[in-house]
Amino acid sequence: MDFLASSIALMESQGREVDASKVCGNMSVKQRELFNQRLTHYRQALLADQTV
Repeated sequence: MDFLASSIALMESQGREVDASKVCGNMSVKQRELFNQRLTHYRQALLADQTV
């Protein structure tokens, strides 16, 4: 789950068009919640790295 979320966040930070909702389309509700939590974490981490 972390690999998927970090990969999506990295691609977004590179300006690639990625639809995260399509990525989690086949996931269960619990998996989707975890994915979205981890995606938010990695997005914030990448933003913090870019501001340094």
